[in-house]
Amino acid sequence: ETKIMTDVPVAVSFTEKMISAVIGQSDVTQSFMYGVLLQLMTFHSYEDLKIVIMTNGENEKKWEFLKSSPYCWDDDKTIRLFSSNLDDANEISMFLDSIIQNRKYEDGDTTKLNTADYKNYKPYFLIITDDYQTLRNIEIIKDVLAQKINVGFSMLIVQERLLGLPSECTQFLNINPDESAIYENELVDDKQQTFAADFIGNIDVRKLNKMIANIPIEMAKDRYALPNKLGFLEMFNVGKIEQLNILSANI
Repeated sequence: ETKIMTDVPVAVSFTEKMISAVIGQSDVTQSFMYGVLLQLMTFHSYEDLKIVIMTNGENEKKWEFLKSSPYCWDDDKTIRLFSSNLDDANEISMFLDSIIQNRKYEDGDTTKLNTADYKNYKPYFLIITDDYQTLRNIEIIKDVLAQKINVGFSMLIVQERLLGLPSECTQFLNINPDESAIYENELVDDKQQTFAADFIGNIDVRKLNKMIANIPIEMAKDRYALPNKLGFLEMFNVGKIEQLNILSANI
């Protein structure tokens, strides 16, 4: 007799399916996306994952709390991975495009495609956009869509309708308050996985984002770096002058 388990988690991979779409009414998908963001931040540090927000002026307030998130900055804190207009989007594109091109080709030789996948690169970049139609001609968007091998870039497109999605999109999450569904490649009922979407409810995602932003982590690139300066007491591995035991040392 076949036994069926109910209410089990349904996993979605944004690495195996590099181009995904979240479809549904704006208020519903936004609550769902906040839940997705919290899960991503819970299971991945900002050393391993960078979240790139590409929105527009009208929707900027929905994502604005992420401007201070370390997930939306490069490791040197010089490039913020958040745009709400084409100028900022192009600036971010230049930064990311140099990374994806460096990963795509072997030893910088544009005639030799690299066969290594995303597991060989850090950090991983997840681009989230709720205005694909405006941004579709941005260079980094075109590069991510053209990926044959995932070199550490995925795209998540959020919009209300299926119309206008890129043909490279291979995973569709149709989000509804009651029952949601995942489609892959073909939007037919017999090839869908239904599930109950997680919504954040009364959780203050902005407060949680601040808490996460204040959790320091030791970055791998700094682990073996030489300090900028070394104090006299630090050279002897002590904290006070008395611990030097000068008289005994000179006898």
